[in-house]
Amino acid sequence: MKKTEIFLIKLLEKCFKGKKQFKQKELAKEIGISIGLVNSIVKKLYEMGAIEIKRFSFIVLDVKKILLYACIKRNLSKDAIDSFYVDLPVKKIECLMPNKVVFTAYTAYRLYFNESPANYSEIYIYADQQTLQEIKSRFNVENKKPNVFILKKEFEMKNKVSLPLLYIDLWNLKEWYAKEFLNALERHLKNEGILE
Repeated sequence: MKKTEIFLIKLLEKCFKGKKQFKQKELAKEIGISIGLVNSIVKKLYEMGAIEIKRFSFIVLDVKKILLYACIKRNLSKDAIDSFYVDLPVKKIECLMPNKVVFTAYTAYRLYFNESPANYSEIYIYADQQTLQEIKSRFNVENKKPNVFILKKEFEMKNKVSLPLLYIDLWNLKEWYAKEFLNALERHLKNEGILE
């Protein structure tokens, strides 16, 4: 993930929790990126009308605009470190994954909301190289069209991605049912007052 992507994800995580005002210097220090990069992103968000700039801070005016900008900036294919086919039902594959993996996309949606807007046959996870080796040792990997996709884990996450990253990842997937999941997620976020 590029630093811009990480910044936008971390900013959105805070926005989803209700925070609206931020100091650039504090965000730069917390996320571990330069103040110059933060200021260039803040300038772009201001030009889009997503934020209002104050003297040493900014106020978020439109979370959805920031979310869509993050979707456009995200490049999932560059984060892919492996993909392969496992001839097992999806839920069985999910159950056999090591505890250290972080689910995203369809699995993460199901874990959050205990529902599935459509049947799915692909699993997307974030993992580091060590966990990747453990994953591959647990499955008989076949040389067919992949149904398991491993993305490089760049920062600390729990067992499923945050809601902003879930939205961003779903937005970037090509399977036809990604849109079904994205629409359902958007309805949940509107019902919770996160998106308007």
